[in-house]
Amino acid sequence: MKLFLTLCLFVGVIVSAKAQVIPADRTFEKARELANAEKYDQAIEILEILQDSLPTNKDYTIYLARVYGWKNDYPAAIEILTPLIEVEDFSEEAIKVMVTTQLWAGNFEEVIRYSNVALAKYKKSHFQIQKAIALEALDRDKEAKEILKDVMLNKPENKKAQALQTRIFQKNKEHISLSYLNTSFSNPGFKPWHLAHLEYKRNLGNVPVLARLNYGNLFGLEGSLFEVDAYPKTGSKSYLYLNVGAAINTPIFPKFRGGLEYFQSLNKNFEISLGGKYLDFQETQVLLLTGGITYSTKHNLRFTYKPYLSHTESNWLTSHSLALRINNPVKESFIQFDLQYGSIPYAFVTSSAFTEVTSLRVGMQYHFRITENILIQPVIMYEYEEYFPSLYRNRFNSQIITFFRF
Repeated sequence: MKLFLTLCLFVGVIVSAKAQVIPADRTFEKARELANAEKYDQAIEILEILQDSLPTNKDYTIYLARVYGWKNDYPAAIEILTPLIEVEDFSEEAIKVMVTTQLWAGNFEEVIRYSNVALAKYKKSHFQIQKAIALEALDRDKEAKEILKDVMLNKPENKKAQALQTRIFQKNKEHISLSYLNTSFSNPGFKPWHLAHLEYKRNLGNVPVLARLNYGNLFGLEGSLFEVDAYPKTGSKSYLYLNVGAAINTPIFPKFRGGLEYFQSLNKNFEISLGGKYLDFQETQVLLLTGGITYSTKHNLRFTYKPYLSHTESNWLTSHSLALRINNPVKESFIQFDLQYGSIPYAFVTSSAFTEVTSLRVGMQYHFRITENILIQPVIMYEYEEYFPSLYRNRFNSQIITFFRF
């Protein structure tokens, strides 16, 4: 009889415990739904009741700290988490939430401290990256880069590590670039053209400014042109492209050139532009009107269409340009496919050869980083060129641009 009563009591305890757990789990799920709906105060009220009812359940306590963090009440979240971290057998989830909360609060030294505590017990790349983020925020970039190098040694395609590394690299805002463009002809052949430039870029305040010296050897003639580009912002979603240049000697380049184009973002997908250029050659003056529309997708694809309308002394000429660019911002790389048709030659800024003949052009360019501060951009373009009415030839444009960032 005594054994029977003991068994009944044991079963009753189990049933009672299960009866408590099931409603608690349902209540916790309700708190999660409220938190996901950003109804943080209601979620906190439920979680605090659960915490008081079941103080040994650390999951409820940790989630309560999370919700305080989402509410931007970082001191409250840290106060809840501190006792969970100070014990010897602290959980990975508790220290993870603590590191994240300290990062949100901008307490970067604390992020480093708690990341070190976590890494002593849990060898996880997550804590290394959080520590690197804090080091970068404190401008301790050398230490951050060493940590990221270790992370990517084991996980080369870690996107968070790559993105942070790129952000550190891009702190170098100045660059010098060197470019060489070769234009060759066949059927019939013609003496190759050569164009090179040396460019320096830096920010004046918040305005990117580029100074460029061009050298050209076309038609057996040599010439040089100095020009400056600037990209000032005109609003939170708009900016200008400004260009001015003058020839040092004028057999090839325009004696003077100037350009203005206005760019406006309509939303996160669309950007439009409208502008023009004026080219004052020795033998003619050219007004070049242009505009454009760019569509960008969330998958880093960008489509750009730009028409050109140029006016010489007696003619209006048209050209069309279509480009598809596949971006990889994490790696600072892109590949672009170009399709052009019309009267304006590929290197139209270097020549006054604006005629009514037309060309079809297809090309590709690839921009990529080879070291922390060296980037390369090869460009190839094939043209089926009408060099005289009803007479055609092949034109091959090959360009290499090298960027040295510092």
